[in-house]
Amino acid sequence: MTLRKTCPRCRTPFGPETPYEGVPIDRCEGCGGIWLDEGELRSVLEARSRKFSAEEVRATKKRGNPGLEPLKPDLPCAKCGALMTRFRYSGTSEIVLDQCAGHGLWFDPDELEAIQMAVEEREIAEKLRDERPTTIFDVAESLWQ
Repeated sequence: MTLRKTCPRCRTPFGPETPYEGVPIDRCEGCGGIWLDEGELRSVLEARSRKFSAEEVRATKKRGNPGLEPLKPDLPCAKCGALMTRFRYSGTSEIVLDQCAGHGLWFDPDELEAIQMAVEEREIAEKLRDERPTTIFDVAESLWQ
């Protein structure tokens, strides 16, 4: 039996899955959030077919993530309805995700893209560090090319 998925943020039932980076995802038409079933985030991050422009990176960073102060479990899982665990991506990030250990992850608008951008920045910094000492200008230059 397949569980019916409902948006944790606005409680809108999800429509049919849509592809993102070749992975079928649930995107809420009400609030714009994204539900990824368990294991789908890895597939999205490995696909990496989408490249972000400098303007997209700046706009996403400028918007930030309003309302992330409290890290309390206040959103229900899209599948089972149990309260999810909130955590900061990479420990100190401003990106706060909600996770149901048995079912998946909830991304508010722009959070999935922000994680993809963070992964790209980290990989560029690691590559440059291997080649020579890295400065912030090296990372910025690599992102905007």
